[in-house]
Amino acid sequence: MDSNTSTTIEDRLIELLNFASVELDSSKKVESLYKIKELALNHGLLDKYFVSILAFQNERSSNVRKFVSAFIEDTCKHDVEFCPKAILSLNLLLNDSNNDVIKRSIQAANQFYKALVLWIVKSLSSTNDQTQLSKQNDSRNMTSDKKSIALTSLVDQTQNEKHFPKQNQQNIVSDELYSSIEGTWLMWLQITSFICGLLETTNNDGIRTHCIKFIETIVLMQTASEQYTDTNFELNLIDHKMIPVTLSEKAAHGCGVAGLPKNGVLFDEEHKLELVESAKKRFDQLVLFHGTSHISSVNLMATMQSLVVLAKQRYRLFMGRVLQAMESLNNRLPPTLTESQVLSVKKFLKLQLTVMLKHPYSLDRYQQQITQLLQSVGSKQPEIHKVISDFKSKYGCDASILNNNQGLDPQKRIKLEPGVKPEQKPFGSHSSQTTTVGKSKHLDLNKLTQELDEKEKRQIVVDSVKRILGEEKSTYIPPAQMEIKKKVLSTLANEFNNTECPRIIQDYIFSDLRNRHEICYAIIKKNYDVAAAKAMKRNINVLEDQELLKNYFECFNSYLSRAMELKDSEEKEIILPRLYSLKEEYYSMTNQGQESEDG
Repeated sequence: MDSNTSTTIEDRLIELLNFASVELDSSKKVESLYKIKELALNHGLLDKYFVSILAFQNERSSNVRKFVSAFIEDTCKHDVEFCPKAILSLNLLLNDSNNDVIKRSIQAANQFYKALVLWIVKSLSSTNDQTQLSKQNDSRNMTSDKKSIALTSLVDQTQNEKHFPKQNQQNIVSDELYSSIEGTWLMWLQITSFICGLLETTNNDGIRTHCIKFIETIVLMQTASEQYTDTNFELNLIDHKMIPVTLSEKAAHGCGVAGLPKNGVLFDEEHKLELVESAKKRFDQLVLFHGTSHISSVNLMATMQSLVVLAKQRYRLFMGRVLQAMESLNNRLPPTLTESQVLSVKKFLKLQLTVMLKHPYSLDRYQQQITQLLQSVGSKQPEIHKVISDFKSKYGCDASILNNNQGLDPQKRIKLEPGVKPEQKPFGSHSSQTTTVGKSKHLDLNKLTQELDEKEKRQIVVDSVKRILGEEKSTYIPPAQMEIKKKVLSTLANEFNNTECPRIIQDYIFSDLRNRHEICYAIIKKNYDVAAAKAMKRNINVLEDQELLKNYFECFNSYLSRAMELKDSEEKEIILPRLYSLKEEYYSMTNQGQESEDG
């Protein structure tokens, strides 16, 4: 664009701004503002005229103020760099006296959060890239307007310090960016608290509807994406690209904003855990609102839809809870609904249950539960069967690894049941004849019914595990099959921990960590659950007998040591935060148990 053209466009922008400033007709004023926005966007002049357009938020007309809310949404989606410049105006518009302006501002805030997270990720990733380049160039001089921020360790020190890496990396964040991220995040906390509070304090149903959608976004942005997450829902604050940012002392302790990280560091592993917990509380808020007796039919369906979105996109965290909420709703609909509204709600419930049934994760875990619910709201068996058949055709139904046991030599077949050790199951057969490798062969019944010695039993178990793991044909594991695999392998690793099974399974996990790391966490949790179950049988707290937790500690340390030895930094980033999270859960349970005893 040449200088003459640029001058002509700027002249036109100034003319339109002057006209909008003095025009009394609000519709004509808004029309001029739309022209200003389009001209500025299309000709790269938005930054220059951004503040001038924001100034119209003080106009008397609510339509003009609604335009400013929409303008903030559009510009921040267009260029995330506008987020820190727009957040103050967004906060003011949310506190407007006009309900329509508030609704439009909540809608803008919903999109703003996505842009805000993208801005933070982009800013910090760019900073990290510059730091790496600086290291490659062996630059040792740091300008005075930079401050060094040490990367927070992924894991804390434990009893054995050799399991943890020494963190000596540093990232350089400019004072300006540092201050901008800090200030923007603090104001955003105020905004989220205000909007979430409106769900319970406002009497306007339209505002509530927008609050529901906003809370859905909060939960999505503050929880990790899953294997079947849609691309639109992948971006989140739990991303490994988020680099820790230490808050200033004033910001960390003096602003009185709810939701600040406890340790004063944004986006480190501890803060990410806090973000996830906050998201779970917001999810609970939606579930509670979904079950209130005074809820309108419109907001009931809006909440139901948001819960189903969360169940699909964060299925391991929320699918079970969402189904419980739907069961409760089906058993007890709000008494304030009219007959026609009841029919609409049940029709919508049927639709949402069908959506959930089509999700890969529900096939193994919740198929029966969803099917029963669908039948209770009027679905016919052929309809349900068609949905399941279509699902199987789309995703395929690989043979369950639970059935792999059927392919073993009959003399070496083991019934894999939780809580049953190999020495408790005598090996035998009621059949005097079987087929091995396609040939008929008579077997000695006496030999088959004799108790095997310990060495033979251990070898049979090891061979069985090798067969199960060796039959996998691809690295990709569908969610339904992964759940089954986690159950079986965690049981094997726990029940047969006096054999080579735990090591074989661990080797299997680390040979393709990106696709199998979920199995590791299931094994560790299984060890703790078994210890807790034994303690319950003895009517004691699991913490009273540390011998019960011996296998748990050994298992955890084994995986932690192996993880720390990884040379691939991306693989470390996959497994270490989750191991750290498991450790936090253990200490949380420990503290709860101690508080219970003290009480």
